[in-house]
Amino acid sequence: GRAANGKGPGKKGDNGKNLEHTRRQEVKSSAKWSELISLAAGHFKGFDRPGRAYEMSSFSEAKAAKLCRTAGDDWIRYNRRQLSRIYPRGTRIDSSNLDPVPSWGAGCQLVALNFQTGDEPMQLNWGRFLENKGFGYVLRPAYMRETGLPAIPVRLNIKVLSCQRLPNNLGSRDIADVFCKVAVHGVGSDAKEFNTEVVMDNGFNPSFAGPGFEFDVADRDCAMLRISVWDQDATTNEFIAQMSMPVSCLRTGYRHVPLFDAHNGRLGVTTGVLCRIRMEPLV
Repeated sequence: GRAANGKGPGKKGDNGKNLEHTRRQEVKSSAKWSELISLAAGHFKGFDRPGRAYEMSSFSEAKAAKLCRTAGDDWIRYNRRQLSRIYPRGTRIDSSNLDPVPSWGAGCQLVALNFQTGDEPMQLNWGRFLENKGFGYVLRPAYMRETGLPAIPVRLNIKVLSCQRLPNNLGSRDIADVFCKVAVHGVGSDAKEFNTEVVMDNGFNPSFAGPGFEFDVADRDCAMLRISVWDQDATTNEFIAQMSMPVSCLRTGYRHVPLFDAHNGRLGVTTGVLCRIRMEPLV
């Protein structure tokens, strides 16, 4: 082939020199850009021996779980200055995911997940970043960035009233026996789950007459609410749809909660769960 200036590939005209000069500039610019945006890896030496502010330490799933149980407050203080990245254990050969909520509760900035897997942790991760409309960054609570206390604890009451236009994931001849799981995913005692009653033979628009479910949430800035819809089966319950959202973003009153599939795809404008949401401070 020939170069753009019409000369052979082994010859250099003015255009060739300019191109070579540009490439050298690109390499230099890339190096400077990398220095500006990259994070240096640093070995974790303990909470009493912090590194430089731009260094990031990586923690295995098992190590992170242990630190969350035994040194949660120390890790929050450490993460005010340092960056922590959590990665899943190597035995997750099925690409399953770890629960990111405990690490978020300790102030960790990055939790690695397998985005190809549509499981509960990935759904919680997707819901977490709805707070910033999915742009990929969410500001941590103020007490995780500077000295202070979490927001005032709240008592959350969720009453599931009905579902609308549920998809038929089970085949046109199978009528679902529907129930809903209402769960708060949070740190420590904030984590709790309830089930509604089962509505038999109505997989389209079931209504629920049961009581509301109460959750006492100590740290609403970290807690996530997940409402999922299931088909009860004799052997194993079949997943139908879900919605995950930050407790801090909830609005009280009667709300139509949109539903999504396992990979967080919207199921339809009218597909959702009608709920009554109440929230009051715990004093």
